[in-house]
Amino acid sequence: MRLRLLDVILVVVVLAVLGLMAYTPRPPERRPDGRTIVTYWEKWTKFEGEAIKHVVERFNAIPGNTIYVKLMTVSDIQDKVKVASAGGDPPDVTGLYNFNVASFADQNALVCLDDLCREHGLNEGHYIPVYWQMCQHRGHTWALPTTPATVALHVNRKMLRSAGLPDRFPETIAELDEWAERLTVVRVRVNGKERECSWKEFEGLSGGAGKSDKVEFVDFVQMGFLPTEPGWFNWGLCAWFGGKLMDPERGITADDPGDLAALEWFCSYAEKYGLNRIDRFQGGFGNFSSPENAFFNGKIAMELQGVWLANFIAQYAPKGFDWDAGPFPAVKPTKDPITEADADVICIPAGSRHPREAFQFIAYLQSQEGMELLCREQWKHSPLSKVSAAFYASHPNKRIKLFYDLAWSPNVMTRPRIGVWEEYEKVLTTAYDNAWQRIETPRQALAVVQRHMTRRYAAELVRLERLGARP
Repeated sequence: MRLRLLDVILVVVVLAVLGLMAYTPRPPERRPDGRTIVTYWEKWTKFEGEAIKHVVERFNAIPGNTIYVKLMTVSDIQDKVKVASAGGDPPDVTGLYNFNVASFADQNALVCLDDLCREHGLNEGHYIPVYWQMCQHRGHTWALPTTPATVALHVNRKMLRSAGLPDRFPETIAELDEWAERLTVVRVRVNGKERECSWKEFEGLSGGAGKSDKVEFVDFVQMGFLPTEPGWFNWGLCAWFGGKLMDPERGITADDPGDLAALEWFCSYAEKYGLNRIDRFQGGFGNFSSPENAFFNGKIAMELQGVWLANFIAQYAPKGFDWDAGPFPAVKPTKDPITEADADVICIPAGSRHPREAFQFIAYLQSQEGMELLCREQWKHSPLSKVSAAFYASHPNKRIKLFYDLAWSPNVMTRPRIGVWEEYEKVLTTAYDNAWQRIETPRQALAVVQRHMTRRYAAELVRLERLGARP
């Protein structure tokens, strides 16, 4: 019995020591030249990883710099930062996604940056408003933006010309749908012989115009537009229909009339062109990052995509690929364009050993020099309110100014800054999938989202109230 008791005491002592080691501040890690080492975790790889590597190298080479940033590429970064923080050994600074800010802040997993921002002169006026707002939660600053993005309608100009369409962009959703139909070409079998024809001609043939003809649909040759290609931006489609995801008074508004109109429009393509036909056609699409991308190889003429697409066009589209980008049209003509905005962010995890030194690097990244180097090499626009003429002159995306200007629009759509957003987006994605597959009607699908997220958001508010926080 005594031996067992001693064993238990020993285990308790060891665990206590390990706990103290994990949570007791350790002395600063230094290089042989005396500089303090700041560990930086970032999620980017390939050309994006090379871009931040160049920024870090430039910072480390600043004369008289007493800080050395050690960059580490980390996959599944949001989960690994949480685990490292819980274990008492987080990085000093980390990149995250803007939708992580609210949930991390609510879990006390981030260092509030209010004081550090003031010391370095970083405030709302330094940024395009939408990107500053993404980093705010409960009245405080928890992160700062790095590479931002807005989305626009990308078009294959050669395909538009071949269809006899004007050299401009559709101005309404109805006009987009009309252009999509004119750009859609199908392969049919008429009396056993295959040929290609326009969608309108196919509708005439299959509608019985030639009653003695046997008409069979074979496949799509090309489609003008598909809301499921790539289908990455469904969470904010309601913006183009006057909808919203949150309301200050009501809270969750997944069943807003504009949200319903967006989902009904989304599903109208499956109803018009045939769900099984579309599924078969999309089954032949290649990877996004390849020459078999449906937009690059002429299977899709128009698509909603982000600022980054120009980079992939340069890598994978045929030489001389004639593309352009313009604002995605709304259901009603609007003076100020509508877009979705997103951004990666940089922040300091709670428990960082060198928060002040970490922020010195963050401040450099937020400078015009650091930010323009990063965003140019990642083919993004800058989140800063001031941009140099050299940035535009040297930028590889010929439409970069469009994406920058879109971010300034008063009609810009962003993800709600709530701690349960990631769950909201998941159930909203399920609703879109179920409605597209005709498992539920659009109204039924959004009603499920509304009920589920109303309960979840109410529970989140109760939890925050217990913590003495406010949303």
